[in-house]
Amino acid sequence: MVDIISGRVPAEPGKVDVSEIWELEYWMGVFAVSEEQLRGAVDAVGSDSQTVKAFFERARDEQA
Repeated sequence: MVDIISGRVPAEPGKVDVSEIWELEYWMGVFAVSEEQLRGAVDAVGSDSQTVKAFFERARDEQA
């Protein structure tokens, strides 16, 4: 997935990097979450994008 505004793609697409604003915004868009939710997920499970994705999927399943 490409950042629509800047046209950038993360250098490491398997890693959720929240230290760069544009990457933070990129991943917020990918997972459709807020900054707080994304930072919380990375703090909880680490920066592997598949693990973060699974974290949000579990959270959504629990809310359903």
